[in-house]
Amino acid sequence: MQENKSKCDSSQERAYRTNFGDAYRGKVEDVLDSGLVDACVGKVDLLLTSPPFPLVNKKSYGNETGETYLRWLRDLAPRFKELLSPKGSIVLEIGNAWEPGVPVMSTLPLEALFEFKKSADLFLCQHVICHNPARLPTPAAWVSVERSRLKDSFTHVGLLQKNWPIV
Repeated sequence: MQENKSKCDSSQERAYRTNFGDAYRGKVEDVLDSGLVDACVGKVDLLLTSPPFPLVNKKSYGNETGETYLRWLRDLAPRFKELLSPKGSIVLEIGNAWEPGVPVMSTLPLEALFEFKKSADLFLCQHVICHNPARLPTPAAWVSVERSRLKDSFTHVGLLQKNWPIV
Protein backbone atom coordinates (compact mmCIF):
# COMPACT_ATOMS: atom_id res chain seq x y z
CA MET A 1 0.00 0.00 0.00
CA GLN A 2 1.35 3.38 -0.95
CA GLU A 3 2.03 5.85 1.89
CA ASN A 4 -0.47 8.68 1.86
CA LYS A 5 0.98 12.16 2.37
CA SER A 6 -1.90 13.77 4.21
CA LYS A 7 -2.40 17.54 4.20
CA CYS A 8 -2.46 17.14 7.97
CA ASP A 9 0.65 15.01 8.17
CA SER A 10 2.15 14.47 11.60
CA SER A 11 4.91 12.30 12.97
CA GLN A 12 2.69 11.06 15.81
CA GLU A 13 0.73 7.81 15.65
CA ARG A 14 -2.83 7.60 14.31
CA ALA A 15 -5.50 4.94 14.71
CA TYR A 16 -5.33 4.46 10.93
CA ARG A 17 -4.78 6.27 7.65
CA THR A 18 -6.48 6.01 4.26
CA ASN A 19 -6.15 7.89 0.99
CA PHE A 20 -9.05 10.04 2.21
CA GLY A 21 -7.50 11.10 5.51
CA ASP A 22 -6.58 10.09 9.02
CA ALA A 23 -8.46 8.81 12.06
CA TYR A 24 -7.35 9.45 15.62
CA ARG A 25 -8.39 7.53 18.70
CA GLY A 26 -8.44 9.03 22.17
CA LYS A 27 -9.92 11.84 24.17
CA VAL A 28 -10.70 14.67 21.80
CA GLU A 29 -9.25 17.28 24.13
CA ASP A 30 -5.93 15.41 24.22
CA VAL A 31 -5.77 15.22 20.42
CA LEU A 32 -6.69 18.90 20.00
CA ASP A 33 -4.21 20.02 22.69
CA SER A 34 -1.35 17.82 21.47
CA GLY A 35 -0.65 19.83 18.35
CA LEU A 36 -1.35 16.69 16.33
CA VAL A 37 -4.01 18.41 14.23
CA ASP A 38 -2.51 21.92 14.09
CA ALA A 39 -1.57 21.42 10.43
CA CYS A 40 -5.24 20.63 9.72
CA VAL A 41 -6.63 24.05 10.65
CA GLY A 42 -8.86 25.23 7.81
CA LYS A 43 -8.33 22.03 5.76
CA VAL A 44 -10.83 19.46 7.08
CA ASP A 45 -13.79 18.79 4.78
CA LEU A 46 -15.54 16.31 7.09
CA LEU A 47 -15.30 15.87 10.82
CA LEU A 48 -17.32 12.79 11.79
CA THR A 49 -17.74 12.22 15.49
CA SER A 50 -19.81 10.22 17.93
CA PRO A 51 -18.85 11.59 21.34
CA PRO A 52 -19.69 9.75 24.55
CA PHE A 53 -23.43 9.93 25.13
CA PRO A 54 -24.85 11.74 28.18
CA LEU A 55 -25.72 8.52 29.99
CA VAL A 56 -27.16 8.52 33.51
CA ASN A 57 -24.55 6.05 34.78
CA LYS A 58 -20.85 6.94 34.60
CA LYS A 59 -18.81 4.71 32.26
CA SER A 60 -15.13 3.78 32.53
CA TYR A 61 -14.29 5.92 29.47
CA GLY A 62 -15.43 9.06 31.31
CA ASN A 63 -18.77 10.25 29.91
CA GLU A 64 -20.17 13.45 31.36
CA THR A 65 -23.77 14.05 32.41
CA GLY A 66 -26.18 16.97 32.73
CA GLU A 67 -24.89 20.54 32.53
CA THR A 68 -21.29 19.28 32.54
CA TYR A 69 -21.99 17.32 29.35
CA LEU A 70 -23.71 20.29 27.74
CA ARG A 71 -20.80 22.60 28.57
CA TRP A 72 -18.19 20.02 27.44
CA LEU A 73 -19.79 19.49 24.03
CA ARG A 74 -20.56 23.20 23.54
CA ASP A 75 -16.93 24.12 24.25
CA LEU A 76 -15.67 21.67 21.60
CA ALA A 77 -17.70 23.23 18.78
CA PRO A 78 -15.50 26.32 18.14
CA ARG A 79 -12.38 24.15 18.23
CA PHE A 80 -13.90 21.80 15.66
CA LYS A 81 -15.04 24.69 13.49
CA GLU A 82 -11.55 26.12 13.19
CA LEU A 83 -10.40 22.81 11.69
CA LEU A 84 -13.01 22.98 8.91
CA SER A 85 -12.28 24.14 5.38
CA PRO A 86 -14.66 26.78 3.95
CA LYS A 87 -16.85 23.94 2.62
CA GLY A 88 -16.34 21.76 5.71
CA SER A 89 -19.03 19.84 7.57
CA ILE A 90 -19.41 18.23 10.97
CA VAL A 91 -21.51 15.10 11.36
CA LEU A 92 -22.34 14.65 15.02
CA GLU A 93 -24.11 11.60 16.44
CA ILE A 94 -25.62 12.01 19.89
CA GLY A 95 -27.32 9.15 21.66
CA ASN A 96 -30.39 9.37 23.83
CA ALA A 97 -30.45 9.87 27.57
CA TRP A 98 -32.97 9.24 30.30
CA GLU A 99 -33.79 11.07 33.49
CA PRO A 100 -32.37 9.23 36.52
CA GLY A 101 -34.78 6.83 38.23
CA VAL A 102 -37.85 7.55 36.09
CA PRO A 103 -39.06 6.40 32.66
CA VAL A 104 -38.71 9.89 31.20
CA MET A 105 -36.52 10.72 28.24
CA SER A 106 -34.05 13.55 28.73
CA THR A 107 -33.95 16.46 26.28
CA LEU A 108 -30.21 16.84 26.94
CA PRO A 109 -29.09 15.27 23.62
CA LEU A 110 -31.21 17.73 21.61
CA GLU A 111 -30.16 20.64 23.82
CA ALA A 112 -26.52 19.61 23.32
CA LEU A 113 -26.91 19.56 19.53
CA PHE A 114 -28.42 23.06 19.54
CA GLU A 115 -25.81 24.43 21.97
CA PHE A 116 -23.06 22.92 19.81
CA LYS A 117 -24.54 24.66 16.76
CA LYS A 118 -24.95 28.03 18.48
CA SER A 119 -21.56 28.16 20.19
CA ALA A 120 -19.68 27.85 16.88
CA ASP A 121 -22.21 29.72 14.74
CA LEU A 122 -22.74 26.66 12.54
CA PHE A 123 -25.59 25.93 10.16
CA LEU A 124 -27.72 22.88 11.00
CA CYS A 125 -28.38 21.61 7.49
CA GLN A 126 -30.07 18.40 8.51
CA HIS A 127 -31.14 16.49 11.60
CA VAL A 128 -31.79 12.81 11.01
CA ILE A 129 -32.55 9.78 13.09
CA CYS A 130 -30.24 6.80 12.87
CA HIS A 131 -32.43 3.74 13.45
CA ASN A 132 -30.79 0.59 14.78
CA PRO A 133 -33.38 -2.19 15.12
CA ALA A 134 -30.75 -4.53 16.63
CA ARG A 135 -30.08 -2.21 19.55
CA LEU A 136 -30.58 -3.73 22.98
CA PRO A 137 -33.72 -2.66 24.84
CA THR A 138 -32.77 0.27 27.06
CA PRO A 139 -33.35 1.41 29.67
CA ALA A 140 -33.94 -2.21 30.61
CA ALA A 141 -35.83 -1.41 33.81
CA TRP A 142 -38.49 0.52 31.88
CA VAL A 143 -38.54 -1.45 28.62
CA SER A 144 -38.09 -5.10 29.64
CA VAL A 145 -39.05 -5.25 33.32
CA GLU A 146 -41.75 -2.63 33.94
CA ARG A 147 -42.76 -2.49 30.26
CA SER A 148 -43.70 1.17 30.58
CA ARG A 149 -41.62 2.47 27.64
CA LEU A 150 -40.86 1.42 24.09
CA LYS A 151 -37.43 0.17 23.05
CA ASP A 152 -35.06 3.08 22.39
CA SER A 153 -33.66 2.12 18.97
CA PHE A 154 -32.35 5.39 17.52
CA THR A 155 -29.80 8.16 17.92
CA HIS A 156 -29.72 11.74 16.67
CA VAL A 157 -27.37 12.74 13.86
CA GLY A 158 -26.78 16.36 12.97
CA LEU A 159 -25.16 17.58 9.74
CA LEU A 160 -23.66 20.99 10.45
CA GLN A 161 -21.93 23.26 7.94
CA LYS A 162 -19.35 25.97 8.53
CA ASN A 163 -20.73 28.18 5.75
CA TRP A 164 -24.00 28.49 3.89
CA PRO A 165 -24.21 28.50 1.01
CA ILE A 166 -21.27 26.18 0.61
CA VAL A 167 -18.46 28.14 -1.00
